Amino acid sequence: MAAWELALLELDGAPVTSTRIRACLRQGQVEEAARLLGRPYGLAGTVVSGRQAGREMGICTANLSVAADRMVPADGVYAAFARIGDGIHRAAVSIGVPVTFDGVTESTIEAHILDFDRDIYGEELGLSFVEHLRPMIRFDSTEDLVAQIERDIERASSI
Repeated sequence: MAAWELALLELDGAPVTSTRIRACLRQGQVEEAARLLGRPYGLAGTVVSGRQAGREMGICTANLSVAADRMVPADGVYAAFARIGDGIHRAAVSIGVPVTFDGVTESTIEAHILDFDRDIYGEELGLSFVEHLRPMIRFDSTEDLVAQIERDIERASSI
């Protein structure tokens, strides 16, 4: 090994590589990705206007637009930390197509930021993923969806 070369870091008998980390993220294993990285996986982008469905349900979300080349964790709901300016808040984040709503086919990244009530359209939002809470699920009614989102928020607030 040359003087400037570094040995690959290994965990659990396998090298820690970007391929291994991306595989974890593709499977929604953000906890394992964080262990390999030594920190939670982060994603940042600009807050954009969405369909306003969360607002109509009484659960406002920040819709995140990220660069196309960024690795987005698997579809599902996650506990995360949201960074806005100098502030850090807990968040419940939904990634994927909101399958409860008929006719919606576009995947979204929507963060409900706990204990936060400010207009942040156009601002930079960073998300650090802490735990996978559940897969995306189709609900029979908006009321069932709201009840589950409230449970997701409760779990995210305790993490």
